[in-house]
Amino acid sequence: MRKITLSLAALCAAGAVGASLEAEIVSKTVAGGEYGPPAVAPARPAPETTAQPQRLGRQQVCGRVRGYATPGTRPIMPCPFVPDDCECCPQDTPCADPVLTDLPGVRVEIDGGGYAYTAADGTFCIDHEGQDYITVRASLDDGEYVYVVDDSGADVLEASLTDAPAAYFDLELNTTPDEVKTAQVNAFLAANLSYNFWLNRTDDFSPLENGQKLKMLVNSEAQSCGLGKYLSDDIGVKTRLEGACDHVEPTRNCAFNVSIAHEFGHFVLDRYIEGDLNTDIAFCEGFCDSFAYLLFDTPTFGDWGFLTGEYFRDTEERNMQYPCSGATNQCGAPFQHDCGQILSGAWWDIRKNFGVTYGSEAGLESARALFVEWAQSMNGSDPTFAMNSAYPGTLIEVLTADDALPAGDNDLSNGTPNDEDIYAAFAKHGICWTYYTCPGDFDCDGVVGLSDLAEMLANYGQIPEGATYADGDMDGDGEIDLSDLAAFLSVYNTVCD
Repeated sequence: MRKITLSLAALCAAGAVGASLEAEIVSKTVAGGEYGPPAVAPARPAPETTAQPQRLGRQQVCGRVRGYATPGTRPIMPCPFVPDDCECCPQDTPCADPVLTDLPGVRVEIDGGGYAYTAADGTFCIDHEGQDYITVRASLDDGEYVYVVDDSGADVLEASLTDAPAAYFDLELNTTPDEVKTAQVNAFLAANLSYNFWLNRTDDFSPLENGQKLKMLVNSEAQSCGLGKYLSDDIGVKTRLEGACDHVEPTRNCAFNVSIAHEFGHFVLDRYIEGDLNTDIAFCEGFCDSFAYLLFDTPTFGDWGFLTGEYFRDTEERNMQYPCSGATNQCGAPFQHDCGQILSGAWWDIRKNFGVTYGSEAGLESARALFVEWAQSMNGSDPTFAMNSAYPGTLIEVLTADDALPAGDNDLSNGTPNDEDIYAAFAKHGICWTYYTCPGDFDCDGVVGLSDLAEMLANYGQIPEGATYADGDMDGDGEIDLSDLAAFLSVYNTVCD
């Protein structure tokens, strides 16, 4: 076993800063490859002159692995939920009993025999020879790509059954759910779903090398829901956020779907995407939120996650606008998680627009495909102000990615297959397609006209600082004044190309 230890600082956590933890990459030798290959000795070569009959008693041992996991997007909140741990939780705070869920990527082995990894639907088959009773077991401590370590000291979940080889081995984990055990299942499941999202949509997703596997550290008391830092094979989730400053609220257990997927996004940025985009703090948070939202089809992060009953982020309701100014966290520091919602908001609106154009299911898959294509060549935040997680250049990147997909022709001059839906999504967050080519078209309708003039005059002299381009600030000084009006009047009545 080879160990690499990294010292990490908790910089990309869901609403918190500060703290550190140690992350450990543990490389394990993997004897199998894709789902299902048994770890048995290779068969002897058959004689060239005769066919070999099936050996008596040779068969496949089959079954499936499921575990009780938290459904949807909520943290671990079993029913009945009694909000006695906070002062202002609404009485109708929804609970979320764990439900029996298929588990992909679990190692299943026959005692003294072969093994396989479960498929996406939790099923497995293992080659076996013999008719005697066998014991088949599954555990979360050594999956195909992921394994669980419980920082609370609890044993990692395991299930086993003893029966005849012809039986169907239906293995269940976390049959008596509690917070600690459910956190293990949630983390293992969401990390595998995240891994398979990229594996199934790219030709070259191989972020783990030499048998390394991704450690899911659960039920830790660290001050962060996240990685600790991003440059790690260690996705850490923990039990409670005690607070990095006096105003940070404690949270519920962070081992839930969207949180795990968000932290997996940091792993993707570090190990798959070129460039050091994890240090581009607003962009990396927006990217990771976008990925989690598209994976689990939701615009929210941490539903009821704070003990006060508040969400970590409700990106649709927040409707963050470009440029990002004045966004701070509870400690008064620039809040990269808030500014990141320009990018994640645009991607959620792309998903919504595609859903109208293609139907909900096809639209979601089209948005996912576009996101993966864009990720191959994205360049990060606004080079003039890093808190702008998305800016007009991001719109051009997404249009370019759209035209690179099979329905496009790699020629932006004649439009792209989904340009109207993409324009509308970015415009909702203050990023206009005419920003570069037609200044003054604040409402993105292709004409510098009366509606744009009305917007500027309504805001003229009314915003002492922090005004945006969409408000009428044409020179970027944060105010709407005489210089902006003069610049606007010089282009009034322009029809944009």
